Amino acid sequence: MIGHGRHKGKYVRIISGAIIAAMLIYFSYTKFKTPDTEMAGMGAPTVIVTTAQVISEDAPLIVNVFGSLRAVDAAMITSEINGTIKELLFTSGQQVKAGDPLIRLDDALEQAQKTQAEAELELATAQDLMFLRPTRQ
Repeated sequence: MIGHGRHKGKYVRIISGAIIAAMLIYFSYTKFKTPDTEMAGMGAPTVIVTTAQVISEDAPLIVNVFGSLRAVDAAMITSEINGTIKELLFTSGQQVKAGDPLIRLDDALEQAQKTQAEAELELATAQDLMFLRPTRQ
């Protein structure tokens, strides 16, 4: 007999643990075993390696992403006179220098007022000339 009483439980636990460990080793081995490893007689799985030729190329510098941009510097543009903008002389983001014209105002009203003032001046000049001329008798 293997043991009596108290020692009998100890032996049963040792044998049970050894059986469980053997089963774990067996199932682990059969789970990872492939036909290649069986033929090679090895327990470790075969690793398939592929290769590729390295080609040196320029990488594109364009990256397409979603998001938003915020300018580091900005400028508020105001005019010294009121008016309606007729034409923008720059594009958004374009660099400009001091003194570059940025907009063209609609000056149709001012041109009409100038033409009217010139006509009134001509009329007044003509009237003055008529008044100052001596009349012939």
